[in-house]
Amino acid sequence: MTVGLTQLRINHLKAVKETRGVALRTMRMRRRKKSRLKELDKTLRALGYVVPACEEPQTYEAWKSRALLATTKVEGAQELGEHLVRAVRHMARHRGWRNPWWTLNQLEIASTAPSDTFCEDS
Repeated sequence: MTVGLTQLRINHLKAVKETRGVALRTMRMRRRKKSRLKELDKTLRALGYVVPACEEPQTYEAWKSRALLATTKVEGAQELGEHLVRAVRHMARHRGWRNPWWTLNQLEIASTAPSDTFCEDS
């Protein structure tokens, strides 16, 4: 009977250790992300761009800025700076994102085959 209890205790300790490892990696990831975003803001300010003091609301503005910068030439320096800061900060916040519902095979196919939209514009 004691062997069964000992094995249960060992399994429980392993589970606790694994959970703690996940928690530590998550905390470390969030801490690095926060410092990376602060460093990005500092760099953008050093380059002369105006960085908003508070976080912008999560709307489609960042996506619109990214699309605008990719498709057209923005003439005004102030307008260009606003769109550039918004787009770069958005990319930094969403770095490494992928659709969790896609399988690895779907991701591999998507990365090799151009999209229909890309083929239309070419």
